[in-house]
Amino acid sequence: MKVKPKTPVGHSRSSKVRAVPPGDGAFQLKVVLAGSDPPIWRRIRVLSDLSLWALHSVLQAVMGWEDDHLHEFKIGKASYGSADEADNLFAQGMKADTEISLRDVLPAVTRSFEYIYDFGDDWIHDITVEEFLPAETDAPPAICLAGERACPPEDSGGVNGFYWKLEVLADPSHPEYENVKDWMGRYDPARFELDRVNARLKRVIKVT
Repeated sequence: MKVKPKTPVGHSRSSKVRAVPPGDGAFQLKVVLAGSDPPIWRRIRVLSDLSLWALHSVLQAVMGWEDDHLHEFKIGKASYGSADEADNLFAQGMKADTEISLRDVLPAVTRSFEYIYDFGDDWIHDITVEEFLPAETDAPPAICLAGERACPPEDSGGVNGFYWKLEVLADPSHPEYENVKDWMGRYDPARFELDRVNARLKRVIKVT
C-alpha cells in the first residue's frame, strides 16, 4: 500500500531528526525485523530525549527503508504514529508520536515494543531495550553500532513475498526468474556496511 505520510507541523522531511538539549542519557536498542531468517537486525544508541517521531526517522535510516508509508509504534497498551492522518482508517486511534519522548515510555512502560512500517506489507520490527547509558558530552542524537543484512526492498510483499522472491532468484529455471530479477535490481540480501548506514543516518540528523 503506497501511502505517503504527511510531515507533522514543525518537522522537515529533509532533516528529520533534530539534535536535542543535553538529556539524562541514551538507550541502546536492538532492532530485529520479525520473521527474518537469518535475522535482519540493527543495534542503535539514541538519546532518551528523542521523540518517537525522531526514532521513526532513525529506524528508516538504519534499516534502509524509504519512508514512503505510514508507521506505528506499539508500546505497552498504546499506539503512537501517524495520528495526523485523520482521514486514513489505518491511523485512527493512534496517539501522535511527535510529542512523546523515549524517556516518557521506556523502560518504565516496557523494555520491548514494536515498530510497524507499511500497513500493507506489515514490516514488524521487534525492538528491545538492551541498556540505559549515562549522558555523554557531545553524543550524537543517534548512531548505529552494529547490524547484519539488508532490509527487504520496499513493496516486496511483506516477509512471505520477500522470501519468495529470494527463492525465485536462487533458481534461474523458475518461470518468474527474469521478472523478479529485473524488479529486485542489484539488491544484495547480505549487504550491510556500518559506515554507509551511519553516513545515511547523519544526513537525516540536523544539529541545531
